[in-house]
Amino acid sequence: MKRRCKKDPKLEECSNKDLITSLSDVRDKLVKHYNYEATGPGKESSPAPKDDANRGDHDNQKHDEKGSTVVVEPADILGAQDSTGEVQDEAETENADEQTVTKEEDDMEPAIKDENSIETHQDTDTDVVQSSTISDDFDVIKQVKHDSLSFTQGLSYGSNGKLYETTGLNGQSKVRIINPETFEVEKSIDLDRSFFGEGSAFFKDKDGNARLIEITWKSRVGWIYDADTLDVIKEFTYATTAPQHQGWGITYDPSNQEFIVSDGSPFLYFWDRDTLLETRKVSVTRFNGRSQDQLNELEFIDGLVCCNIWHVDEIICVDPESGKSVREYNMRELWPAKQRGSSENVLNGIAVWKDHILLTGKRWDRMYLVTFPDWPGASDGVASDKVQQSLDEVDAEPDDSEPTTDVSPQSSDTAPLTYVDYEKLQWSELSDAARDAYGVLGATEKMWNGEEENPLDEYNWDDLTERQQEAAKTLGFDEQTWCTDEDGEWDCDEVEVPSSQADIPAPPSPIEPTQIQHARSSDYTVLQIVPHDPSSFTEGLSYGTDGKVYETTGNNGESKVMRINPETFEIEASKKLKRKFFGEGSTYFTDKDGNDRLIQITYQKQTGFIYDPETLEELSKFNFATTDPDNEGWGMTYIPDKKEFVVSDGSPFLYFWDRDTLKPTRSVTVHRFDGKEQANLNELEFMDGLVCMNIWYKDDIICVDPATGDSVREYDMSSLYPSEERESSDAILNGIALGSDHVLLTGKFWDRMYKVRFEDWPTLFLTK
Repeated sequence: MKRRCKKDPKLEECSNKDLITSLSDVRDKLVKHYNYEATGPGKESSPAPKDDANRGDHDNQKHDEKGSTVVVEPADILGAQDSTGEVQDEAETENADEQTVTKEEDDMEPAIKDENSIETHQDTDTDVVQSSTISDDFDVIKQVKHDSLSFTQGLSYGSNGKLYETTGLNGQSKVRIINPETFEVEKSIDLDRSFFGEGSAFFKDKDGNARLIEITWKSRVGWIYDADTLDVIKEFTYATTAPQHQGWGITYDPSNQEFIVSDGSPFLYFWDRDTLLETRKVSVTRFNGRSQDQLNELEFIDGLVCCNIWHVDEIICVDPESGKSVREYNMRELWPAKQRGSSENVLNGIAVWKDHILLTGKRWDRMYLVTFPDWPGASDGVASDKVQQSLDEVDAEPDDSEPTTDVSPQSSDTAPLTYVDYEKLQWSELSDAARDAYGVLGATEKMWNGEEENPLDEYNWDDLTERQQEAAKTLGFDEQTWCTDEDGEWDCDEVEVPSSQADIPAPPSPIEPTQIQHARSSDYTVLQIVPHDPSSFTEGLSYGTDGKVYETTGNNGESKVMRINPETFEIEASKKLKRKFFGEGSTYFTDKDGNDRLIQITYQKQTGFIYDPETLEELSKFNFATTDPDNEGWGMTYIPDKKEFVVSDGSPFLYFWDRDTLKPTRSVTVHRFDGKEQANLNELEFMDGLVCMNIWYKDDIICVDPATGDSVREYDMSSLYPSEERESSDAILNGIALGSDHVLLTGKFWDRMYKVRFEDWPTLFLTK
């Protein structure tokens, strides 16, 4: 509009010269403006898979294992949409409405003269000129083709003129070089099925070589490629927001020789180009001062970090020093959501070139070359090879300013703090990094204030995991100080569980070495194949002491709890969950009064249920927490002799909950035979003293020592029901139930279940 009026000021819509003089008129205009920006075509969201295996097809959370489609109504500007994009029930919506904050008159500034004008102001912290309102001022120069199968996660131009794209989904992740004239794919490589590809960025290394860097969703692994051949030059590991350490988007700032990384949280992380170590992080805030998470694909443009927002048709560009939004663009009209065919076909892909910005999305069949008329600097594009080489030859100036956010609990310009120093502080006075470190040690604000006990306080140093010991060291602890009481006396060898914690089970003794396999096995025999409902998205499977089979299934609107006849495998009883719940793992158990019960958790609602297994009547509902910040629920099983549940959440951790209080007592990190952490722990079953588990999007079953988390047995099940014979890539192995003389195995959308016996595990059926 601004440009149209500049070209032809005689247009009727350009002739309005009425002035707004009263504060009430300003407020009305603001409300009208924000209502316009916040409404429009309803957004759709479908919670998807859970691994580096289906984040967008990101978890239809960020993606499709969890793949149901939920229509979300247009939200208020401060609206009541939850983090998964699911429709909230009336109670949730009412609660959100009560919390909606409206601008008070004394907070308002007459920044908008009419709905189509754009006012700017100076950010006093950064000297960056900011637009004060979201803009829809963009021009489409050209529409070009795009592979409609590409689940786009990274997009960038190289100074060599080529276009680079990385795509996601397990088994479908690719790295590509695209011809910038024809937009044909010139070269493509596939990632291993275990990796869910994420963001990428072109850069020049310290020797001037053209490189491409890529990260993955949940595997904490990245690669640097030769930009011409796509040969892997280097593999690296990384960390972002603990404890999940996901990777979403990445871009490169050549002037500071640093990468900028997003992980779905409100943080942007800055990594040194040469060491790949984090140097600082900032928290992103919008014009309204609110924190913005779900930061997806990134691009460095004209000194700003521009971000797609997952499942929102907006681009925001932030000051890399402060994290404050400087420019915000409403892109709903670029390719309206209603025309895209699926709610998962979201805007995700920004690449800047010399005279345009290239935009695309997940599974879009097109890309758009656009310009932003109100941002002339954005058209400067990427640096040429000559300029890039000049930048690479200049060392970055030392930065004497303080990092925006601490990345270590210790200050760089003062004497290191000790644990004694920290304990003199209030929880709110701790740095983010210190709180994160204490969080790894199980501490919460209530524990810090003495309102609750932390079971880890009673652990010896050697009882801590390696990760917990590292967190303790950053807080000034070592084995000596950890094991010294208030009087300076050594007490680690004398630790007794206090009476208030008497019911908390002690960590079990480690498995004897003679029981441990030393290689993966495929030594199993199929005893029988029995029918299974092919519409069941299996999340939990267990036998009850009554001999019946209990199954819980997932997907919003399709989640069920079922009791199955163990002879005919017909469904005897079925109960459907409310649409807002995505059902997850479950297990049969006996409560403290000797009653048989079935317990179930849900995916992202942090809610669980306990049922009467005979009637499937809901007896109680509870809330739970696992790994912050998502607190997801995946798998669940029960250890009868310890009277504790074991829970997985997609991280490498197993959580142990007291049966009667449902409170966590401890956690362990799962490691494979090769010593590497294993994430994406899915359906669980306790068998012969071990916690056995499916791995999301892998045909493996691993069984770990519940005391240490170390793998004791590993089975390759790829030949049980070969993946090429299954109807869908989402039809993955997920379901383990221990019977009296067999193990029952099935998967999501499988039309069959298998009764198997592991020939190299003779003690399996001696105890249950």
